[in-house]
Amino acid sequence: MEKYKISVIIPIYNSERYVEKCIRSVMNQTYQNLEIILIDDGSTDNSPCICDMLAQEDSRILVLHKENEGVGKGENLGLKMATGEYIAFVEADDYIVLDMYEQLYEAANKTDADIIKCGFFYNDGILKEETSLYAVADEGETFNATDRPLIFLHHASMWAGMYNSKFIKENGIKNIETPSASYTDFSWMAMSYAYARSITIVHKPLYIYTYDNPLSSNKQDNEKCFYKPYHCIEANNILRNVGIFNRVREEIGYQEFRTCLTHAKNIRKDLRNEYFLRFKRVMDDICKEDDYEYKYFSRNEKKQAMLIRQGECIKFYNTIDLYLRINQIILPLKRFKILKRIKWAYLQHTKINRSNFAKRRLL
Repeated sequence: MEKYKISVIIPIYNSERYVEKCIRSVMNQTYQNLEIILIDDGSTDNSPCICDMLAQEDSRILVLHKENEGVGKGENLGLKMATGEYIAFVEADDYIVLDMYEQLYEAANKTDADIIKCGFFYNDGILKEETSLYAVADEGETFNATDRPLIFLHHASMWAGMYNSKFIKENGIKNIETPSASYTDFSWMAMSYAYARSITIVHKPLYIYTYDNPLSSNKQDNEKCFYKPYHCIEANNILRNVGIFNRVREEIGYQEFRTCLTHAKNIRKDLRNEYFLRFKRVMDDICKEDDYEYKYFSRNEKKQAMLIRQGECIKFYNTIDLYLRINQIILPLKRFKILKRIKWAYLQHTKINRSNFAKRRLL
C-alpha cells in the first residue's frame, strides 16, 4: 500500500460507551488511505480491549497502551508516531461523517493550506450545526490569522479539520501538556493559527462533537477547571512570541473571557475564589496596556470583565448566581416548549389588540 496520506490520532481514556462507534467512523471513511493511531491513556474500563479487538480487524490501526498522563501527552505521542502527509484528531466520545477526510483532502489538494478546517455538529441528543466559522472566509479561500483574526472567536475545535504534517513538524507545534482532559486544544489553536501561512475552511459540518458525556472536560466542576485559565495565558505567550498578539488581542481576549466564564458558572462554590484569581490573571494579561477596547463584549459582559479586573469576586459571582437562578427557571420552560407557547399567545394577543385598535380608528 502507498504511504499513508492522513494519520488520525485518537486519544482514549475510559470511553467504552463511545469508543467503538468513534473508531469505526474513521475505519469506514470513503477515503481509505489512513493511519489510525489509538492512544489508550491508562483506561480502567473496557476501552483497551475494544481498541485491541478493532486493531485485529484493521491493519491500519496502531494501538499504544500507556499510563494515565493526560490527553495532551497522548496526542503528542501520536504526533511522534504519525507518518501521514496530514494529521487529524478525533476525540474518543465523538464520531465523524462518512466522507470527512475525502472532503478535507480534496480541499487540501486545491488550496495547499497548512490547516483545513470544517464545521461540526454539537450532539447533546439533538444535532445542532455550528455554522459561525463559515463567516470567517469563503469556501476555497486561504488566509492567515492576522488576515482574519475573527477565527479566534470560534471554538478551538482542533478535531474539526486536519493539519499539514510538514507544517506541524517544521514549527514544532504540539500540545502543552497538562493532566487529564484539560483544555490543551486552546493553546494548540493559538500555536497552529499563529504559525500557519494559510488556512482554509470547508463549509460543511463533518464532525459530530458529543456534548453529553458526563466525563468530558466541558462538564468538569473541580480543580481541573483551573487549567483553562492556564492555557489561555499560554496561548497569549505563544502569540506574543510569534509577534501577532497585538493584532489579534481583541478577538483572543474575548474568546478567553467567554471560555473562562463558562467554567466560572460550572465550578464548585468552594473553588470559586481560587478560580476567580486565575480568571483575573487572564483578564489582566489581555488588558496589560490598558487600551483594550472590549470590542466584542456586550454591556453585561463588559461589566463582568471590569468586576474581574477590579478584584470584586463577590460582586462578580452575584452576577453568576443571578444567571444560574434565571436559567433554572428558563431551561425547563424551553425543554417543554412553554416559552414558544407563551410567545405565540403574546403575539396572537398583540395581533388581536392591533386589529381592534384599527377598527375603532375606522369608526
